[in-house]
Parts: sequence; C-alpha cells; structure tokens
Amino acid sequence: MDQAAADVNAGRKESIWGPGLIAVCVTWFGLGAFQSAAGISIVAFATEANMKQYTGFVFACFSFSSLIGALVYGAKNWTIPLWKRFYFCLAVVDLGIGSFMFAKHLWVIMIIYLFIGVCQAPTWVNGNQLMLHLVPPTRFTEGMAWMGAMNSIGGSVGSAIAGQFIDRMGSHGGFIVVTALALTSLTIALFGFKQIKDSTEQPMLTTVSV
Repeated sequence: MDQAAADVNAGRKESIWGPGLIAVCVTWFGLGAFQSAAGISIVAFATEANMKQYTGFVFACFSFSSLIGALVYGAKNWTIPLWKRFYFCLAVVDLGIGSFMFAKHLWVIMIIYLFIGVCQAPTWVNGNQLMLHLVPPTRFTEGMAWMGAMNSIGGSVGSAIAGQFIDRMGSHGGFIVVTALALTSLTIALFGFKQIKDSTEQPMLTTVSV
C-alpha cells in the first residue's frame, strides 16, 4: 500500500508538459479552429452561389467518409509507427481543408471532403493514442482533458475569427483564415516531432491504471 501510494504521488508530481504534449494540445486547438472556420466558410460560400440547400449534403459526405476511415483504420493491425500515421493523417486533413481556398464550386469542396474524410477519424484515434505515450499513467485523464479542452476552445476561436473575415471579405476571406490556421496547426505539430517520434517507438503502450 505504501509503495503504491508512493508511486501515485510520484506520478502526480511528474510534469506532463513536455514538447510533445504541448505540440499535440496546440495542434488540437488549431484542428478545432480551422475545422469550425471551414464549416461556416462553406455555408457562406454555398450561400453566395445560391446553393445553401446543399451544404448539409456536403457535411454528410465528410461524416460518411470519416466513418469509412474509422472502420478501415480500426480493422487493420498497423505495423507502421504511430508517429508516421499521426503526421500523415494530420497532413492530409490540414492540407486538404486548406485547399478549399482554391475551390471554385461547392461540389469541388464535397469531393475534397470525401477524400480527406477518411483521415479525419484516424487523426483523432492517433491523437488519443499519443496520450498513452506522452503522459505518465496517473496523469492520462488530465492529458486527455487538456487535449479535448484545447480543441473546443479552438473551435470557438476559429469560428469567431472566420466570421469577422467573412463579414468583410465574403467566403474567400473565411477560407483564407481556414488555410492559415490549417498550415499553422501542421507547423506547430512539428514542434514536438522528436519527443513524439521517440515516445511512440516504445514497443508497448503505457499501462493505464484503472
């Protein structure tokens, strides 16, 4: 009992804020920001093109594609290192949504959504798995809470910023914000590259105490 208590106390004292966790949390802030900004920018774009009634279908395509990605990703026993999967899926989502700025038609955005949606759910899965490598077992819940909170805050901030640009410049202004946030998110993720790579090359995940 005394040893167990000592281990718990040691875990509580151990800091979770290494470069890897900071990068993931700020990346999740950016992920929430540019995805929420993309949502309202697409609605503005469709409204300008008199196609607002089709926006629900466009978002449904993204959700359906994400579902397919989740099923395929979860069914496969991956041998590719987690850090490679994390950066690949994140880059696909970030660069794909960032390309909306160059779309000339709503259906082009829909097609892009269909392609990049398959990496949406795996991106979240990879982020959650990173927490098992980046934080002490007794601080796992705290790490997940920070990641979720940063994503939610990012969503609110992204919508607010994009809304201001849409009011002034139309949907193109919103997509400029989306692209800037997406590229920033990807750049920040690279900040913790070394720690993320080193920690995920461990042969086994950290055991989570329950």
